Amino acid sequence: MPAVNKSLKEPVIENAEWVIHIDVDEFINVRCGNGTLQDFFDRVPTATNVAMTWRLFGHNGVTALEDRFVIDQFDTCAPKFCPKPHTVWGFKSMVRNVGAYAKLSCHRPNKLREGAEGRVKWVNGSGQDITRETAQKGWRSSKSTIGYDLVQLNHYALRSAESFLIKRQRGRALHVDRSIGLNYWIRMDWSDVPDVTIKRNVPRVRAEYDRLLADPELAALHRKGLEWHRAKADEQQAEAPAAQADRAKRQPQQRIAEQQDEKQAVIGHRHALQPAQMHDQRDADAIDPVSRRIDRRHPGEWRSGTPAVEKRQQDRRQRQHPQRQDRQADRQRHEQEVQQRVDHLEQRGSGGDQRQ
Repeated sequence: MPAVNKSLKEPVIENAEWVIHIDVDEFINVRCGNGTLQDFFDRVPTATNVAMTWRLFGHNGVTALEDRFVIDQFDTCAPKFCPKPHTVWGFKSMVRNVGAYAKLSCHRPNKLREGAEGRVKWVNGSGQDITRETAQKGWRSSKSTIGYDLVQLNHYALRSAESFLIKRQRGRALHVDRSIGLNYWIRMDWSDVPDVTIKRNVPRVRAEYDRLLADPELAALHRKGLEWHRAKADEQQAEAPAAQADRAKRQPQQRIAEQQDEKQAVIGHRHALQPAQMHDQRDADAIDPVSRRIDRRHPGEWRSGTPAVEKRQQDRRQRQHPQRQDRQADRQRHEQEVQQRVDHLEQRGSGGDQRQ
């Protein structure tokens, strides 16, 4: 990343107290105090590095490209506890400019300088110390390092369907050899739970937005950029029938491979768990305990709905509660005996009626 490396030598970076490397579709959501960075810094005064974990926001049913604030249009996202797929808990870093690291990548600073180990303190989005796990490497949070209480990084990777078409045509900014297709959409389109915590900033954003667009030149550039995006969206939609025809002509083996990739993406997307200790009624971060529960030993199968899985559950219950199973068996035998006696009496009664 030559541009990032060169930026480290710029005066604006050298003289900065904090350096943050994030993309234009990522918005810092300070969930404490009045929602400002200073409110967060006041709660972690000794931190030198902050792992801001992504909260992936889906397209929220929005199809058309609109001239509206992203943070106002999209307010449904992934649950807080979602360790799979791995992209959900990626993080970006806030770095205090103390010179502890030699390089800065898109996710975190790298190459901790020799002798600087005691000068760094990493915290997660809840302000908890994660230095031991994160000081040297890593760009994803884990079950032991995840935290959203004070700050999270809202990631709007898709936005509207038309915006996604434009992004797909442009390609990736970092992994340029990888395409953006259905797999990407499935992995990033999380609209499971509502999160409106960032919307308290909309009035402040609106005030700054109006101030900037009062400049005629900036307003003209904004209109020009919006027109360009709308033209691109129209162009992509016009090309859609031709793309579908081309897909139909592909070799069957290639289509099967694509379907398998899509299936695996769906499985990864649905591998979400929500333990009781992470449940937050205020954010409505609850997920259906049946439809989203997957057997970890057999990640391709649901815990309910398939005979193989139900048989494993029954065997496990038998091992864990043998006495309960014995009682259930006795109850079933008793019910069968009662039913047999009832049937026998009914048969005798009907026979008596016939004799009369």
